[in-house]
Amino acid sequence: MARVLVSVSDPLAHQDGSDHLSPLMIGAFVETHIEANEIPNVVRLARDYIRAGNTVWVMKDGLLQIRSVEIVFQDADYAYISEGLQDKDRVVTTNLSRVADGAELRVKSVGAEDPKTLGDTQ
Repeated sequence: MARVLVSVSDPLAHQDGSDHLSPLMIGAFVETHIEANEIPNVVRLARDYIRAGNTVWVMKDGLLQIRSVEIVFQDADYAYISEGLQDKDRVVTTNLSRVADGAELRVKSVGAEDPKTLGDTQ
């Protein structure tokens, strides 16, 4: 949810001349569509994987890397990251009891599937 200020040119629907429009009343709820510009050069990551201090845990060569990331926008489900992650980085999705940069990690295999990496389709 976001709070926005919208200007309506004819809130009482006088200028349209049609009978299908209802006047807007103070405090009424409306449904609208808002067009926005695309945010370029970002990685979209589920907000659950953003750790304390805007960090993300990444597995690189079997070791844990704790990376600081620059978040340019967040919505209810995702963070949009402009710096600190790239496509195909392997984000650690499991909560770890001990977290230290350089700690050894292992991947839990699920059948013959490869673990998910950024940029993979679901």
